[in-house]
Amino acid sequence: MGALWQDRASEADRRHFPAPGRLVDVGGHRLHLLCLGEGQPTVLLEAGATAWSAGWAWVQVLVAEHTRVCAYDRAGLGWSEPGPAPRDGPRLAGELARLLEAGEIAGPYVLAGHSMGGLTIRIYAAAAPDRVAGLVFVDPSHPDQFARIPAEARAEYLAFFRLLAWLPAYARLGGTRLHSPLAALAHGLPEEARMATEAAYATTGHLAASLAELEQWDATSRAAGGAGTLGDRPVIVLTAGMADARLLPTIALLHQEIAALSSQGEQRTVPGAGHVGLLTDRKHAEVTAAAILEVVTRVRAERR
Repeated sequence: MGALWQDRASEADRRHFPAPGRLVDVGGHRLHLLCLGEGQPTVLLEAGATAWSAGWAWVQVLVAEHTRVCAYDRAGLGWSEPGPAPRDGPRLAGELARLLEAGEIAGPYVLAGHSMGGLTIRIYAAAAPDRVAGLVFVDPSHPDQFARIPAEARAEYLAFFRLLAWLPAYARLGGTRLHSPLAALAHGLPEEARMATEAAYATTGHLAASLAELEQWDATSRAAGGAGTLGDRPVIVLTAGMADARLLPTIALLHQEIAALSSQGEQRTVPGAGHVGLLTDRKHAEVTAAAILEVVTRVRAERR
């Protein structure tokens, strides 16, 4: 009965929350792409683990007032179709490259990556250096973070991974329709984006795709760590100021290392901001959008 309930509820969600963008074929499966605004450079928003385009709702609207900005859903997440395994960083970056080409999204690009998305944009920037004009890392993951954070904090991350490992099966039986442990991650978003995100976090497909990406964490981290420097591109790295006190000094140092990949890189701590709140809290999303637009302005000045 639970599985039948899940199937019917998921079908109802697809009717209630139709894709706001378009589906673009990237070679055997289609990815959902939503672009707003006009102007160059184009900003590309890369979501973190378990997240998708709707999580950028506040930021995308603010950035769209000044330039073209595109958000998308990786394969299997949100409105996108499932893609082939393994779901590691090189595959994600390769699918992003095909999405931009097939979707006719001309460069240059300013890439903005949140959390695990920071690893993906490093990999893409190394593969397409001529197309990437600037980058913004929003409380990004670092390839070495699990080796360098305190042991007790590492245990909490691993607990989250274990939670996600059983969620697809729990969802298949309808359990996430009663309680989704990830639903709180959507709090603070605009109402429509919040409701769509809560629905996504209740579906088997979205959770299974999220798990498939996290299972490739080591491979993705190795690829990002070997991606090289960012040259002289303008780079801003935002650090959530509300990080656990045990973690913040280490996280800030890791983020300074990411900023140092560019001769024009800088790291900034956002007081009072949480890891997810840099996107979902309207006040902190404004800081994130302002950082993106600052890089856009610098790119425009350099290309005059």
